[in-house]
Amino acid sequence: MDKLNRDKLESIATKVESLGEDVGLLLRLADTNGRSYGSPLPAEIPELIIALAKSTRSRSSTTIGKDMVYALPVFIEGETLIVIIYGEVREDHSFRLIKHVLERSMV
Repeated sequence: MDKLNRDKLESIATKVESLGEDVGLLLRLADTNGRSYGSPLPAEIPELIIALAKSTRSRSSTTIGKDMVYALPVFIEGETLIVIIYGEVREDHSFRLIKHVLERSMV
């Protein structure tokens, strides 16, 4: 499978950020070293949560100041990318996300 090129990664990053705005979360797409492909990260992400997310293939979290930060690995076209989520993910975010995905995918 072809590796994602920079333009495609930036396009995906824009979609991730837009999705975050739609559901009320601050989302960023980053590489496995924590470097953002889109807008800058509001804070430096500890390497440990990215390493844990990568190795467990599951979300990892920590706090930075008073804010929750999550690293969520996603697999797109054979590449591992990390979605960084700032702020606490609450139940209402989940319902907004489900609504958003269903409304967009049913068109």
